[in-house]
Amino acid sequence: MGEFRMSLKSSIEIESLYRRLRFRESPDVVLTWEFPILAKYKLSSRRFAPFVAAGPVFRATGNLNNVDPSHWGMTSALGLDIPMKRVRLLPGFRYARWSQDVGTRIVPQQFTKLDQLELLAGFSF
Repeated sequence: MGEFRMSLKSSIEIESLYRRLRFRESPDVVLTWEFPILAKYKLSSRRFAPFVAAGPVFRATGNLNNVDPSHWGMTSALGLDIPMKRVRLLPGFRYARWSQDVGTRIVPQQFTKLDQLELLAGFSF
């Protein structure tokens, strides 16, 4: 994760997330790296500052196993920035909406879900 501050309350955040996509009806796994680029805004200047963020997310894939998940989407987040002595804790919820999958599939059930909701905890030094 890298964060580039633009002001006291706003910043641009770039992350990399490793993920293994699994399918309900198949044992296949697709290895992915996700790269969200988020415009982030702190709603407060207090010690525990809630934040909102939004922006595009890109996905690189490997080990495709006859599927080709979408490579881009949009994401938004809501969380809390908690500074500690030497680290910042950033728990939050993130929602991503992916574009339609592309490519040829052998089994129709191997489409990935377009909506993704997750609880994340980030650490920044």
